[in-house]
Amino acid sequence: EGFAGLGGEVVHTEAVAPETRDFRSTVTTMSGQDVQALYLATFYSDAAVLAQQMASTGFDVPVLTNSSLFNPELVELGQEAVEGWYVATNFLPEDTAPEVTEFVSAYEAEYGTTPDQFAAIAYDTLAVLTTAMGQVVAEDGSIDKEELRDALYEIEHAGASGTIDFDEQGDVRKEMTYLQIVDGEFVPVEG
Repeated sequence: EGFAGLGGEVVHTEAVAPETRDFRSTVTTMSGQDVQALYLATFYSDAAVLAQQMASTGFDVPVLTNSSLFNPELVELGQEAVEGWYVATNFLPEDTAPEVTEFVSAYEAEYGTTPDQFAAIAYDTLAVLTTAMGQVVAEDGSIDKEELRDALYEIEHAGASGTIDFDEQGDVRKEMTYLQIVDGEFVPVEG
């Protein structure tokens, strides 16, 4: 609805089972329509297979993806077939914001590797929950779930994955950073 509201037209929608390895009929169907771009909401292993099958048929349109594809495995598995793809994320380990640098430094010291977005989101989620719980815990240690919910609505937390707050429906509002795969690397898109 949002895309259509901006003047776009969805010409094909298809759901696929996780760990699908044959996207040839999907690629054929899309090739026969006026597809000008593809939005892909899946995980990197499935996306890499689709990318390879798109490349083998010459089906070449801009591909925009969800944040679950911000993973070096996408590039490793998809190789040249994912070159030029756009990927959204809410965590960049190279970000110089203090919340990010402190988290990355502590994570690398503990685990010997750079954290991914899922580690950052888990870290921030625990921080938000701990803050909310601290505001509503009773003397006997109990927590009323409605009070906890209300406390979450009042929190605005600057974390490793960005600022977290909740809208009226309880959905998290977060800004996204957009990346493009260029020469096998995730590069921030300017503008």
